[in-house]
Amino acid sequence: YLCRVQELFCEYPQAFVVGVDHVNALQLSTIRKILRTYNAVVLMGKNTLLRRALRTMAVVDRKLDALLPLVRGNVGFVLCKGHLREILDVLETERVAAPAKAGQLAPCSVVVRAGLTGLDPTRTSLFAVFNIATKITRSQVEILNNVEVLRPGERIGPSVVALLAKLEIFPFSANDLVPYSALI
Repeated sequence: YLCRVQELFCEYPQAFVVGVDHVNALQLSTIRKILRTYNAVVLMGKNTLLRRALRTMAVVDRKLDALLPLVRGNVGFVLCKGHLREILDVLETERVAAPAKAGQLAPCSVVVRAGLTGLDPTRTSLFAVFNIATKITRSQVEILNNVEVLRPGERIGPSVVALLAKLEIFPFSANDLVPYSALI
């Protein structure tokens, strides 16, 4: 594995670190296939092995020292020979909407918009939990005001998950190959 990592970093002149939280194997495989056409490779592996390979290569190329602190958590490398902008555009087009999951930290603010919900009037108790003002219009629950149910960094509770699921709101991305840095 160490030899493979060293070969890739020698062969590909540009790289950036990506976070791969909430990316499933099928999505990662699809992204790898697409990136091959752009002459790019996704490198994943154990962080300890990646750090070890980077440390041994940093003796020759001091720029690789800057990557070491970024190898934390669920991360990988996208190595390429072409333009980074093209690769970033590909990653952006492959994003998929995902539902909120209980226990996660909200990466962004989530607002429930005012308007008809499509839910029958028996569901008003779901909105009462969050102090969301509602009324019954044409046999549907109507939300009267925009309400922020999640703020960035807030832990997502099961009741918020239930509310967002009932309203069919998918506030997050499941395919978040998030670029952290483009260093090499």
